[in-house]
Amino acid sequence: MMKIRIAKENADYIIAFCPFHNDQHHPNLMINKTGRYAGRYICWACGAKGFATEFDIDYWPDLEEIPPRTAPATHIDWEAKIKELRAFDKGLEGAEKLERLRQEWGLGDIDPLWQLNVGWNGWAYTFAVYDGSGKPIGIQVRDLNGTKQMMRHSRTGIFIPQKLLRETLEGGTVFITEGVSDLACLLDMKYDGIGRFNATQNSEYVVQFFEKLQPKQIIVIPDRDEAGLKGALKFMSALHDRISLWDKKPMMDVLLVDAPYKDLRDWYNRDRDSLEMALRRIIW
Repeated sequence: MMKIRIAKENADYIIAFCPFHNDQHHPNLMINKTGRYAGRYICWACGAKGFATEFDIDYWPDLEEIPPRTAPATHIDWEAKIKELRAFDKGLEGAEKLERLRQEWGLGDIDPLWQLNVGWNGWAYTFAVYDGSGKPIGIQVRDLNGTKQMMRHSRTGIFIPQKLLRETLEGGTVFITEGVSDLACLLDMKYDGIGRFNATQNSEYVVQFFEKLQPKQIIVIPDRDEAGLKGALKFMSALHDRISLWDKKPMMDVLLVDAPYKDLRDWYNRDRDSLEMALRRIIW
C-alpha cells in the first residue's frame, strides 16, 4: 500500500498530501470517512480519484473490498509506455539500476525483473500492472527509498510475469503473492505466480485471469499481518464462489508465512531453505 502524509483529520475526512503528483507545500488530497462517498478520495489539484484502500491508513480495518481506482478519461497507451521505460533497454544506467534492485531484493539473477517488465524513469523504478485479461492498465512507481505511488491516470491492477501473459498453464500450480517484490522472489525460485496490488484489491482481476490460465492448484501467500490474513480469507471466499462454476475446479490453499518473517520476501532472504520446503509440501 502507498503511504501518505496526513495534514489534517477529523471525524468526516482526511486532508493529505497527494502521492500522485508533486504535492509538497499545500495538501490537496481529501479522503471521505462518512456519507455517500465514504472510502473515496479526490485530489483537488491533479484530479486523481479512487478508493482509500490504496493507502496505508487504518481507521477502517473492516471495510469491504471495493473496485479498483477508476482512471480519468485521458487515454494512455500503457503498452507503449511500458516499453519506453524498460530498464533492459536503457544501456549501462538501466543495467546498474537492475543490479541494485536485484541486490536489494536478494534475487539470484535478474530474470525475474525481466519477467516483470521492470522499468526506470530516471529517478524511480516502474512496474507494469494489468487487468484480468492481461491488458496493461497502469504503472506503479517506486523510488530508491521504497516509496510507492501510481503513475498519473493509472488504475490499480495485478502484476503478471511475461511467461503467464504468453502461455496457458493448464494443470500447473500458481501462487498469489501480496506485492511485486514477493512475486519476484517467487519467480527467482522458478515457481509461477501473480502479484496482487495489496491485501484488499483486485480479486476480480485475479479470478478473471485464472479463468484464462486454468491452473490445477492456486496457493495464496499473504503477508503475516491482520490486513494480509483478512484479505486472503476474503479473496479465497470470492474465488471459491467463482470456481464452483468451472468445469475443472482447481485446488485452493493458503500458505502462511512462518514467524518471525513478515512476508514472503523476508522469509526468502532470511531462510530460503525452509521456504523451499514449505512450498514443496503444499504443492500437489
